[in-house]
Amino acid sequence: MASGCGSSSQQRTSELRPPAPALVSAALTEDGILLSPTRIGGGPVTLAVTNESGTRHRVTFSSASEPGSGTADSVGDQSASLPPGINALLRANLEPGSAWSVSVEDGSLEPQTLYVGPERPSSQNDLMLP
Repeated sequence: MASGCGSSSQQRTSELRPPAPALVSAALTEDGILLSPTRIGGGPVTLAVTNESGTRHRVTFSSASEPGSGTADSVGDQSASLPPGINALLRANLEPGSAWSVSVEDGSLEPQTLYVGPERPSSQNDLMLP
């Protein structure tokens, strides 16, 4: 009796995994929004926002791209209401050539821009990633 484990005449191809998520930080202070870094390669990003001011702020992470500069592939604008001393994580998948804005709803702090360069390398050979 012969046994086998499924065969197919179709050749299977494997696509590379996306880049590993990158971390960008934004601190809301009395003097403004401190964003680091301000340039990053395309791919998934987690924006860690800390409200270090004495005021509640509604922070928004949104596409600021102009037509023709690339598209933003995300579930849409990400926002969170942050009382003083509270942190939030906002996530998006950033397309190469796009730009993203970190701003507060009331306009009391000047918005900062995150510029997106070429896509970061695949995480195909990185172990222990989610």
